[in-house]
Amino acid sequence: MGLSGNKSNDKASVDYVRINLLAKLGEENVESGKFREAINYIHEFFELMSRNSFPDLQHLIQPCYFNLALSYSNSDDHENAVKYWTKFIQSDKSNFDAYFERCQSYFELNKINEALQDIESALKINTRRSDLYINKGIGYLKLGDKFEAKSALSMAVKLGNHDAQQYIDKYC
Repeated sequence: MGLSGNKSNDKASVDYVRINLLAKLGEENVESGKFREAINYIHEFFELMSRNSFPDLQHLIQPCYFNLALSYSNSDDHENAVKYWTKFIQSDKSNFDAYFERCQSYFELNKINEALQDIESALKINTRRSDLYINKGIGYLKLGDKFEAKSALSMAVKLGNHDAQQYIDKYC
């Protein structure tokens, strides 16, 4: 028996510390590019969170979703990346990076319409990112809509992205 004399309190205390540690280890592994390790730590985090009730640790869920989605994206597991970007976006609909990253995964999965929807959501947050307009143009090219592609690519050119002009010249 632990120091408190109560096994369930001791286990809860250990789980509390472990949950914090797993979230931190997940984050550190993402930062160091160890995405498989990050995925394992963060899944263990969610497993322990599901078995415990720690209201003061709820703030760790959102960053863990972000780190898990980012890890799956960087591991080329785009189905899971989309799943966890979606969970993250449900709790933060104003995060540009989440829409941008999920858009990239949708493109990898050849889900062009979904990618274009995420581009539109990201553009509501930041209209000055030329890479969004390039991606939008590429998406429309993949759908065979040269008019919309040229419109998006032209906006990228106006924002200073000269690569977009090459797409216009070659494909539109």
